Amino acid sequence: MEQMRKINSLQPVRPLTEEELKVFLKFQHSVGRILYFDEENLDQHIILSPTHLIDAFKSIVTDRRFCEGDTKRLESWNLMNKKGIIEKNSIDKIWKKKRYNKFKDHREYLLGVMTHLDILVEPKRYDKSQTRIPAEFYYVASMVRTNDTTGYLMSPTFTKRNIAIAFSHSSLMIPPALSFRFISYCLSIFAVKKTGQNDEDMLFHRSAIFNIDQSLDMCVNCDDEVIVVRLVHLRNRTLIMRDLATSIRECLAVALEKISQLYVKTSSTDVIASKSSFNLSLCCSSFDDPCFLPMSTIEDQDDSWICPKHGIEHTKDLMSSWDIQKDDDIQCGKSCPVTDTEFLKQIPLDIHFRRLSMQYSINEIKELGMHLGMDYQTWDDLYVTFGEEPERLKFEALRRPFDGSHLSFNDIRKAVEFGKIRTIHCLCKLGFVMSW
Repeated sequence: MEQMRKINSLQPVRPLTEEELKVFLKFQHSVGRILYFDEENLDQHIILSPTHLIDAFKSIVTDRRFCEGDTKRLESWNLMNKKGIIEKNSIDKIWKKKRYNKFKDHREYLLGVMTHLDILVEPKRYDKSQTRIPAEFYYVASMVRTNDTTGYLMSPTFTKRNIAIAFSHSSLMIPPALSFRFISYCLSIFAVKKTGQNDEDMLFHRSAIFNIDQSLDMCVNCDDEVIVVRLVHLRNRTLIMRDLATSIRECLAVALEKISQLYVKTSSTDVIASKSSFNLSLCCSSFDDPCFLPMSTIEDQDDSWICPKHGIEHTKDLMSSWDIQKDDDIQCGKSCPVTDTEFLKQIPLDIHFRRLSMQYSINEIKELGMHLGMDYQTWDDLYVTFGEEPERLKFEALRRPFDGSHLSFNDIRKAVEFGKIRTIHCLCKLGFVMSW
């Protein structure tokens, strides 16, 4: 030991480089000694006591009994319990109290961590001119306990308007925490559907209904054994775009695999680590005790599958909507939106960025973003933040050049054309959204 001290004393002391420091902090984070998030706007803070962050979480996400005697906080808790939302000013009021005052000085950082971990999700809101406006609240999916009593799923035409897929975990059990995180992920990407005279959000306990576009909804329902995702068309399921169903399935599958890593212990060997945690099944279009058919057996089916419990026929064409090969060779007619001046003048919404991003690889999105004015530093920052969530990365990278700008669909068309990134007729599918 003495010899080691002598040897060490002869070595010059030098400060760590920024990269070495990050490696050190990430290792300390991985073994639970500190909390450090290598994310944009979060990487300037280090939490030496993880319980500090847990206490901040518990000041918002808590049990009702801890709100007794505090009228304002009880009102906030009831709102989360019923609608799954908490107003931003309610958080400020909670953190002004003596017990939680220590969190007030680090408000932006703590809220940033909570949104990064999908504990809180900030909804996307737009005014009548489609300009982004800040939301006054966060979604808290883990807190909502209200069940769906809207009758949406009980429509007499529901079975004729939806196609469904099911994700079942290889462990045969889906932890509630995984369900909440999955719904939070969907909240960060898709707009929640509204219903009733008061435009109530259709966010419920372990389930939610989202708007894909004006003619298409996505219904997510999680229970202890399976997560069912349904695409529900306004009129008929045969009008659901097949490649869109495939893209959504791929997007959600990647998200589920990433989220499940937080809750399922797996071997570190390459063989096990690369194995999917979820099994995919086709789900029949009945919401009441649905039947399931493993996706791997679809090719062995004849022209259709008649589910055993309900006798509903599902054609092979519809069944394969969830798993088709993308075709870059799109044929368009005279009404192609690429030649429609009014369409090209429009400013894209998040739904358009989402649909367009699903058609491209990460490298293609990077190239497209550069042609739209995104710089390399912005791309690097986005890659660090969303590199493990490819669909989220593509969406954010495509949307970023439009923040605070007046770019339009025509700018996308020019970027695609100039960079020779596939065919400009990828915009035809975005025109489908506008046509409704």
